[in-house]
Amino acid sequence: IKRLSGVFKILKYDNGQHDLMGNDLKLAKWIHMHDGYIERSKVVYKEGQKLHIYEGPLRGLDGNVVKVDKHHKRIVLRFEVGDNVSDISFSVDFLDGATTDNQLKVGKI
Repeated sequence: IKRLSGVFKILKYDNGQHDLMGNDLKLAKWIHMHDGYIERSKVVYKEGQKLHIYEGPLRGLDGNVVKVDKHHKRIVLRFEVGDNVSDISFSVDFLDGATTDNQLKVGKI
C-alpha cells in the first residue's frame, strides 16, 4: 500500500474500524459537498472581540480568536457547541471593519 501514489497510511480507529465515522465522516461529506474546494471565508477582525464570519462556507458562525496570521490570511477560531470545544484553522479574507452584512449582499466588497 505504501507504494501507491498519494497514500500515506490506512485509516484505522482505536476500535479497529477502517470506515470513516463520527466527525471524520461529517467533515468528509462536507468537503465532498463543496467539490473539494473550500473558498475563503470573509471576516471582520477586531482584536479582543468575537469574530463573525460574513461570507463563505462557515458563514454566520461566531467564534473566539485563538490565532491570527494576516500575512498568510489564516485564522484559528475556537467554537463551543454544548460541551464540545473545537479549534478550526482556515483561510480568510480580512474585510474592513466598516463592512456590513448589507454591503456583502449587494456585492460592495
